[in-house]
Amino acid sequence: MNTKALTCVLTLAGVLAAAVPAGAAGAVTVDSATRAGDTLAVGGGSTYAAQPNVTLGTDAREDAPPGFAQIGGDLASVALSTNLDGETTLRLLWAVSPGLNSVPLVTHGWTFCISGDGCYELQTQRFTFGTHNSLPTAADSALYRCADETCEIEGRTKLTTPWIPTYFDGQGSTTTLPAALGLAPGKVITSVTADPLGPVYAAAGFANPATVQRGTVDGIPTVAAYEVPRRQVSVAVAQPGLNPAQVDYGTSVTPNPNGTWSASLDVAGLSGSYTVYARACYGANNCAYTTRSVSL
Repeated sequence: MNTKALTCVLTLAGVLAAAVPAGAAGAVTVDSATRAGDTLAVGGGSTYAAQPNVTLGTDAREDAPPGFAQIGGDLASVALSTNLDGETTLRLLWAVSPGLNSVPLVTHGWTFCISGDGCYELQTQRFTFGTHNSLPTAADSALYRCADETCEIEGRTKLTTPWIPTYFDGQGSTTTLPAALGLAPGKVITSVTADPLGPVYAAAGFANPATVQRGTVDGIPTVAAYEVPRRQVSVAVAQPGLNPAQVDYGTSVTPNPNGTWSASLDVAGLSGSYTVYARACYGANNCAYTTRSVSL
């Protein structure tokens, strides 16, 4: 190969852009591609969309003790999602939705640890209409910091006062996790099993946390780890015609606040027609793709 630096500016005649249609996941563009020797400098723009619910665990239906399903004791699934403001939300679905005026004798709980931080327990306790919340579709959640993964009552410290609002919608509950957790992009949430039935549980007992009887109603036994999403652009140069979602993206960069990005790709030994593949993601399964043809 000629060692003399070869600078090749890819003109419009030699570059064809072919964008994959953008959906709810946002959009990404490759606006420039310039070769200098063995390096291809690429750049473009990106936009992002809030992450949809990521299901982390499920449980068999109709496995709660008699009488508990009708008051929210039969758990179905648990999910987390993060919006573009960095707010992470817990979504808990039930197999049977409790009636708005049912007796609230079940506490829902979730025990988890955050990478580089500590362990916590979130407990949700529903209140009947007119007793604590003004809406029959509302509940309250409390966040506790735990001394260790067992999250025993004696080692817990309540972090949130007043209570954290939780809302029912007929299928389950939604709770936005408080800023007190410091869930920065890249933090990993790992669920831990403090209740014998699983990291996410439904337990008999209400109002006074000391009366919550773990291991009594239902649980989701396995809950996958969750990484708080970050805005990220990944790029690669490869043969044309590949599925952008299946390309091996070897280079990833963090976009600027306005969404613009730039990266350098190694194109040593490459010549002829190739494609630049770009992917912009905000969390798992929340990516936009585009391609740009280049002549090297």
